[in-house]
Amino acid sequence: MAMKKKRTFVLVYGSPADPTPSEVDRTLETLEGFEAEEVVPGTIQIIGEPAKVQKVAAKIDGWTLATEGQLSDHRPHRSIK
Repeated sequence: MAMKKKRTFVLVYGSPADPTPSEVDRTLETLEGFEAEEVVPGTIQIIGEPAKVQKVAAKIDGWTLATEGQLSDHRPHRSIK
């Protein structure tokens, strides 16, 4: 049996204000079964099979899904030329 490839995704909260602890807890409960943790307020890292992560993330209101590759490791001031 072939092993499915896991990828790293990031859920980003869609409001300028940080989510409340209860919002984060509800979101993490929804992501049960995946490796998921809040990295910084308003950002949850998820590791899982792309199709499954995308399917679950589509049902979570107020959060936007991105792949880790879409995010830059460079600070904004370094990318401004």
